[in-house]
Amino acid sequence: MTASSFRNYIALALVAVICTVASVRTALAQDTTPPRIVSIKRYDPAAERVDGTGTLTWEVTFSEPVTGVNVFGGVGYGKSGSLDIRGTYSVSQVDISQSVYHFRISFDLGPSDGAGTIFLAFASAGNIVDLAGNAITNLSPTSATEHYRIDNVGPTLSITAPGGLPTNSSVIPLRFTFSEAVTGFDASDISLTTGTGTISNFSGSGSTYTADLTLSSSGAFQVTVADTIATDQVGNQNTGATLNGTRDVTVPGAAIAALPATVSGPFTVTVSFDEDVTGFSAGDFTVTNG
Repeated sequence: MTASSFRNYIALALVAVICTVASVRTALAQDTTPPRIVSIKRYDPAAERVDGTGTLTWEVTFSEPVTGVNVFGGVGYGKSGSLDIRGTYSVSQVDISQSVYHFRISFDLGPSDGAGTIFLAFASAGNIVDLAGNAITNLSPTSATEHYRIDNVGPTLSITAPGGLPTNSSVIPLRFTFSEAVTGFDASDISLTTGTGTISNFSGSGSTYTADLTLSSSGAFQVTVADTIATDQVGNQNTGATLNGTRDVTVPGAAIAALPATVSGPFTVTVSFDEDVTGFSAGDFTVTNG
């Protein structure tokens, strides 16, 4: 390439640059449309349900490049339910690009702080403008606003005997119902703390499980599941439960009173059982010598 050709090449390149800059300035000058928030989505973790300790990150996407985004300048959180995170949280911001930003809330909640949902919200426009200087005016996202559901309460448990108690059966079906789906619960977590017997036929998943209690003893028995043997989806541990029952294999006794020595017509007698019974009726009487 000759010196003359090189000079011509540089001149043409400079003209192209000048034209590009002029086009950008013209486009910006003609841009009178305010930017919008396109979406506020869960980023880390992506799952909706979280426990009461940790950091939540949302990804906020604008419709175009903007400046003036500041987590301390109008960005906050909203909540629902009984959730109370006042004084226990901190916020931070990471700029991914001029149109994508990450906002983080860190907190530490306990069961006494309630439960509910938390979401990111823009309380005011602050200094957010696009590259043409148009200020944002509408703070409602054009699409998704995703919430996190705070779960800081462990699952509770109830133990029941669907067949009813007391019973005279040696095999007693049991049902274990947690307040939410859990993992980690198995037959080894079921204890017979009073009485003698075995647990078998354990099955179930999620929030409902069943098993059979086979008793070799009679009288009172107690089935117990301890605390902290199972966890919910976000790692909260369960509280335990106890079932008290009775296996009654003794036939009820009965006594007849007020039976007259001689009768010449209808008379009334009193039958007393030594425990509550069902199924007794007039058809169960037998009259002899009469």
